[in-house]
Amino acid sequence: MYMLSRGFKPFPVIERDKRPLVKDWQQWANRASRGLISTYALEEVDYNWGILPAASGHLVLDIDSGYKLKNKRVIKAIGDKSLARLEEEHGKLPETFTVRTPSGGEHRYFKGTCRPTQSVLGKHIDTRSEASYVVAPGSTCHTIDGKGNKIKGTYTIINDVEPAECPEWMLGLLTRKVEVKAAPNCLAVSKLDTESNIAEAMEFLASAPLCVEGDGTHGGEYLLNIFMELRDRGVSQEKAKTLVLQNYNDRCDPPWELTDEHHASHFHKKLHNAYTYAKNPIGIKTEEARTAAAQSDFMDAAISPAVTESNKPIPLHWANEINPRKTPKRKVIMRERYMAGTVTAIVAQGGLGKSTLTMTDSAGIVTGKSLTGFEVVTKGRVWIYNLEDDADELRRRFEAIFKCHNLPIASMGDIAFTSGVDDPLLLATSGRDGAKINKEDVNRLIETIQQNNISILFLDPFSRCHTAKENDNSEMNVVMSALAEITKRTGCAICIVHHASKAGTSKDADPSDQGIGRGASAISCAVRCCQNLAEMKPKEAEDRGIPPEDRHLYFKLVDAKANLYVKKSDCTWYMKKSIQLENGESVGAIEWVDLPSLSECKNQIEKVDQGEEVLKFLREHLSGGDTMPLGRLQEIAEQRDLAALKGVKNITTFQRKLAAFLADSTEYYFTRGLKNAWQISREDVI
Repeated sequence: MYMLSRGFKPFPVIERDKRPLVKDWQQWANRASRGLISTYALEEVDYNWGILPAASGHLVLDIDSGYKLKNKRVIKAIGDKSLARLEEEHGKLPETFTVRTPSGGEHRYFKGTCRPTQSVLGKHIDTRSEASYVVAPGSTCHTIDGKGNKIKGTYTIINDVEPAECPEWMLGLLTRKVEVKAAPNCLAVSKLDTESNIAEAMEFLASAPLCVEGDGTHGGEYLLNIFMELRDRGVSQEKAKTLVLQNYNDRCDPPWELTDEHHASHFHKKLHNAYTYAKNPIGIKTEEARTAAAQSDFMDAAISPAVTESNKPIPLHWANEINPRKTPKRKVIMRERYMAGTVTAIVAQGGLGKSTLTMTDSAGIVTGKSLTGFEVVTKGRVWIYNLEDDADELRRRFEAIFKCHNLPIASMGDIAFTSGVDDPLLLATSGRDGAKINKEDVNRLIETIQQNNISILFLDPFSRCHTAKENDNSEMNVVMSALAEITKRTGCAICIVHHASKAGTSKDADPSDQGIGRGASAISCAVRCCQNLAEMKPKEAEDRGIPPEDRHLYFKLVDAKANLYVKKSDCTWYMKKSIQLENGESVGAIEWVDLPSLSECKNQIEKVDQGEEVLKFLREHLSGGDTMPLGRLQEIAEQRDLAALKGVKNITTFQRKLAAFLADSTEYYFTRGLKNAWQISREDVI
């Protein structure tokens, strides 16, 4: 509970162990709440707990300074000495939230995120952040002493302060890219690194036989089989390395020490050989590969129907064979905005703020922060292809956005941008025979997305990436088919930033109309999600208390089309700001703002009043340290005729309603009492 109150995201771990208790531990941590934690914390089993650092915007420096077994010998880890050398070269690390591990090492928490690393900063110094975790303070685990005896230890907080900002020099070292030789001409039969592929790969690693030095069958050479199995399961070469280091390596005897030249050479040789010389197509063992038909050549499929053999039947999937347990989840990048493998359109008139909005979206996607008012579900790499501004202007605009939202530039290593002024892009051209795909540029896009593991590509503006006739449905169908095929082949999401038509910019235009974009209807029909931007109208400003002279600073985002979720009737508001750069220039940025109407404010005030009434009621009947059965509390509420909690007969509904009023309170919490009945407790604050 304490770590949750500090803003960290916990999840349950097996008792006296470091392994997650729940399979979907990343999703579990992201939705962690006091009530959810209570269901595990109050069971008879004394579970350990883990922390997902990246979910709260943190990374953890794991400094191993205890004893460990290597080749059946007790050795002393030298993480403390490696740290001393690191600080001698770069300067002392700032004071930060620190946990002592059972073996005598340290977990130092910092603000900022990075990929998990092993010994990049020095021998026996690892980092945990994205797609990785650490064991939380208060948990217990077994370790060994200097004589090899098994002892029990506890993770203990030794410096209870706010986490410090991660030094830029450290982030720079952690984000250095290592060149990995690509595997030759092995065409994937399925998308790589999907959520289901990763889940199956982790399940395999959890039960796979371990590499043990000197054991012929499972000796060091067995690592090649591990990598080949991950390759067959649809895991990319880079991701396979990460998964093995995080979920397999520590249990091997001995683990692969990548700071050791011999170990690193052997490890990377096996990884390279597995992805270079394997005969099976990559992803051959995935569910998708077992059921999908062979895909036709991209360019032929993008322009004309594929030619098939007359005796080759069209594959059919029967509805009664659906297995709910194996239905893959959609890979959502930003909820109700962007989804992997689909095309989204953002439509607005010129100068309203659509480019700044999508650039701010990109910063949110790589940090996991809700900068534009929408939840980031899956963090990833972003590529902005701006076809109007030069590279220097894009640098200025990003600098303003990072400064506006207090984001350190050093932590933005997963945002890439390209200027169409310097490197033009044409996906399709128009000629006498209609629109044709520009194979060279389309292939460049696909290769760049795959090589750099891009999650989402922004094309801004859409009209500059083709010369097809914008008002011709047949020609625009060719362009949109090319985009759809790119998303299909790469698994990448694409967002097209599109201009509104003249009718779409009129004062009578409906911003929820998917047809206000410029050009043929083929554009809006092809995208799965379309959202329009509109400036604030005089009546909207008046209803929200915005002075007429400031109305031009506000604009809204409205759902116009939502194929993959329920279309929302409300809107999201943004305010334009002027940010001064270090060079003295002023550049525009935007902030998401909550602008409820007067009627909404009234409802909010009533809810606040009811919340205060509930708190007053609880304080009258529960002193610090007291506990009361929920059934008894419900009876008292009925007797008191308490309006906020009146008329609720079901105890579960009563608990949920009460929990909603206590969502921001750390004073009260729910526990299990006699016969597993729910009760409410109040903390005894000294």
